[in-house]
Amino acid sequence: MFKLASFCLACFGLTGVLIEGKPTAPFRWLIRKLLGENWGGYLVRCYQCLGFWVGAALAYLWWRGDPVMLCAAPFISSGVCWLLGSWVKAQIPIQIGGDSDVEGNSQ
Repeated sequence: MFKLASFCLACFGLTGVLIEGKPTAPFRWLIRKLLGENWGGYLVRCYQCLGFWVGAALAYLWWRGDPVMLCAAPFISSGVCWLLGSWVKAQIPIQIGGDSDVEGNSQ
């Protein structure tokens, strides 16, 4: 069970870094150029889509000798990345008092 949990967290962490991280911006740009703005742009913004491919790559490291988990892991990763990614994107900064936006500018 710990192996599966660590796999899921590693997939979500790597997916989050690839989608949101500043150091991976050149990677996202390259994917958009290679696959086109429609498919490539969607792939680098979608936790579920990119989570599948990250899970496929990491599954080889985690379950090299287990063909069932090798096939199931990308789908598990995709679901976990979708669930946690949706939760992360739903977090809205809470503003306490005043009429200013997130950066502190008055409206």
